[in-house]
Amino acid sequence: QQRSFTMIQGMFSDDFLIRALLEPLLPHGPGICVLGRLAVCNTLWRDTVDSAARQATKRRCPLATPLLTRPYLAHWALISILEKSSEALEVVNQALNTDDDADSCALPRLSCALARQAVNDLTDRCPVCQTCPTARVLGADGPLQLLPLQRRLLRRLAFDAGATRGGVHLAQQAVSKALAQRSPALREVLLDVAELLNLRAYARTYVSSRPRVLSELEEALCHAAHAMECPEELSEPEGALTPLRGIVRARLLLGRTLSSAAHSLALSYMQGAARDRLLSRWGSPQKMFELAEEQLRCAIAEVSDLFSEGILYAALGECFFCQASAARESPNHACKHCLKYFRHAFRCLQQAGQADSIQFADALKDYGKVLKCGVLAESNAAAGERALRRALHTHRRLLGSDHPCTRNVCRLLDGSDDTDSASDWQVPTAVEEET
Repeated sequence: QQRSFTMIQGMFSDDFLIRALLEPLLPHGPGICVLGRLAVCNTLWRDTVDSAARQATKRRCPLATPLLTRPYLAHWALISILEKSSEALEVVNQALNTDDDADSCALPRLSCALARQAVNDLTDRCPVCQTCPTARVLGADGPLQLLPLQRRLLRRLAFDAGATRGGVHLAQQAVSKALAQRSPALREVLLDVAELLNLRAYARTYVSSRPRVLSELEEALCHAAHAMECPEELSEPEGALTPLRGIVRARLLLGRTLSSAAHSLALSYMQGAARDRLLSRWGSPQKMFELAEEQLRCAIAEVSDLFSEGILYAALGECFFCQASAARESPNHACKHCLKYFRHAFRCLQQAGQADSIQFADALKDYGKVLKCGVLAESNAAAGERALRRALHTHRRLLGSDHPCTRNVCRLLDGSDDTDSASDWQVPTAVEEET
């Protein structure tokens, strides 16, 4: 058997494999299963296949990093898992970087364009049968052991790199698997979808009345509410994937999605059947704001560390900003609470040593938006712009210029893209208290 594999390796050169990899129909059906079986059956053949994948990826996208070639091998292995191959599962473990060691913290940042391509590779339909081949593995009937890997892949491609639109499909496949197989991670998987859809809403900068946007708002709220109803025995054990977990994370996302939906309802952007459904379940926009505030305050009472407290106070500040901008008369009460909670969030995050984190930058972006927005009695455009520029600097450094969150901050700065001027970044470490 060893001799036959060596002979096969000699017969099929790297050039042949490159042509095969670029063949449009090969990533579906028997061809991909053959490659998957060969890749996991013999170390020499696996190395040859991996080498060919690297060359093919470089030809298709010269900017691709070595990490980006690995999902191709993972894709083959995922399909070959249909044959219940334990070796294939091990290949997937390696290909998706599951180790929580120091090396995983130093992974190169993926560009948004390359992340979108990777998501498309995992979610595109086959042109022959019009189905998504990987859904058989990543979806309801796939191996439950892959669910933690799917969540890590979603975090890296959608949240960290910014492929949020395609990432929704990956997240929905994980939900279907967790529901069908009653996974203990059900609550966290539901919250992944709610968080991603909520991120898409916040990254749009402005409230929208487009049907797809309103549908995403409703879906995010539905998943967050469902997560709150999950019994405790289905909660995921402690992990490092998100800073908040369990009931606290559920309260945070229910509060945030309620605020977004209530804001859209109060401003009459949400109309038709979707509006009727939300009002029937949740009542008036004011009741939704009150419930959002209640959930966030309960979550604050349930945490004991400053990092979590800072994240939750920032969400509470955003909740009051939504109330203030939706108020038709005298929004001063909501305005004062909004600024107070943002400032408290900054103090918590600074004391927790998180002043250079993406959570601090997100809160600073919202705070700058509040000060720059004319709806607030305490609006201060100059201070707001300083906060936004510091947030933009951190977003660019941690997420990259093409990430949707970074582009959102640019829009709030009226399209400013100046990062070369040193004066733009001379912002004090301590957040200024505006009076």
